[in-house]
Amino acid sequence: MKNPVNIAKKGYNKILQIEDLSQRIEQVNNRLTKLNQLDTILQRIEQVNNRLTKLDQLDTILQRLDDIPKRIDELEEQNRYLKELVMANVDIRKAPEATGNMRLVQLANFKLLLIVKEICEKHKLEYYLNFGSLLGAIRHKGYIPWDDDIDIMMIREDYNKLLKILDKEFKKTNLFYTHSEIIRVYYGKTPVQIDIFPSDFYKKPVDNEEERLKIGKELVDVHMANIRFDWEKLKTQDRTIANLSYPEIEELRHKVVGPDVSKAKASKIHPAIFHGIEKSSIRPVRSVQDYDWIYPLKSAVFEGVKLPIPNQPDPILRSYYHDYMAWPTSIKPKHNDIQSRLNDETIRILQLIIDGKINMREGIE
Repeated sequence: MKNPVNIAKKGYNKILQIEDLSQRIEQVNNRLTKLNQLDTILQRIEQVNNRLTKLDQLDTILQRLDDIPKRIDELEEQNRYLKELVMANVDIRKAPEATGNMRLVQLANFKLLLIVKEICEKHKLEYYLNFGSLLGAIRHKGYIPWDDDIDIMMIREDYNKLLKILDKEFKKTNLFYTHSEIIRVYYGKTPVQIDIFPSDFYKKPVDNEEERLKIGKELVDVHMANIRFDWEKLKTQDRTIANLSYPEIEELRHKVVGPDVSKAKASKIHPAIFHGIEKSSIRPVRSVQDYDWIYPLKSAVFEGVKLPIPNQPDPILRSYYHDYMAWPTSIKPKHNDIQSRLNDETIRILQLIIDGKINMREGIE
């Protein structure tokens, strides 16, 4: 028979071993728990390090952003200096012609001008270059390098005839016009555009500058008091005069200056000529001109073609631009409604027009 004491000792030892094993297991579990916690901590440390790296990068970016205004100021100052250097030493008449998209717009517009020229000659209507196009003809023998449209002017008698003629001439083509404060001729939704301004004969000649300014101010006052524009509509090639119909504008014009004077009568009495009262840019100092400044019309070369211009362009250009042989303060494109129509598709169409692969005259009788 086995000794009970020995059996008890063995049992006790087993219990001690089990307890020791349990303690060791618990220690292992504790270590595993700490290892898991350590792993989490390491992951968080790594995340923190990544964020710190990104913060360092962000700080570098912010420092560079802080430097941008200073750099812009430096570049603007350099640009100002170079601009003044050019203006002080280069005759504006030697300015190079436009390039890139600006030149595409100019050349396509010129093709449209030749169409309008042919229509006017066909129907014996008088027109002449004015504003920036007149300045371009006199100073550059073509476009002002930073101009993006063509301006012509017509006396009211021919201007009203043209309105009726264009409906027929543009039938079944992509050419069309809008009649707002002026006539604007377009080709589709492209930047191709010609502005046609109306002018009117005053009831008598104007003898001196003081009287010219007085009449100009009266015309401007009437204009400002009666005509309101909606320029947002211009972007959609819609009318811009918001509050008056054209018969109402004609009635207003007759009230201010009297009945329209015919060209035949004007050729005998030589009355002053004023810009159409509905025109948005009417100004006292430039809106009233002597008959002899305009007539008889003569010609000047514009982009290689002889076109009609006023008889005395110098006093007209001086009334518009003062020293018109000086460099302007800005040489940026000035017509947002034209520039907004420039995109990949319209640029492609402009190139096709210039290359002769699109004929804007198709359908014109």
